[in-house]
Amino acid sequence: METYEVLEEILARRRARAIGVSNFRVADLQRLREHTGVTPAVNQIELHPALQQNELRAFHAEHGIATEAWSPLAQGAVLQDEPVVRIARSHGVSPAQVVLRWHLRSGNIVIPKSVTPERIRQNLDSSASS
Repeated sequence: METYEVLEEILARRRARAIGVSNFRVADLQRLREHTGVTPAVNQIELHPALQQNELRAFHAEHGIATEAWSPLAQGAVLQDEPVVRIARSHGVSPAQVVLRWHLRSGNIVIPKSVTPERIRQNLDSSASS
């Protein structure tokens, strides 16, 4: 709580536009709301098709908290899942593009990591309208 209170002071002094948290569960967010005056703007959580965190995402939506996915591709693990592969084939895209599109359509903030120029292009293409 002390750390978050310091973040609230920074926000109040307009030294930050928004403050957020990482890996907070519903119980953590409820406790934070009870003890402080500022709801976090974002909660960064592990999130991908194999770990959808529906209850937590619903809480975020109810309280105006943006959901940011870390490990949005499950470090590549979900790219081999048969449903993902099948959907990718049927649309002529990569499995990563399918998963990134799922995130975007779910309203998640997603920042995939890549150093490969072709994958970076594919990631950007995932955000284009279908």
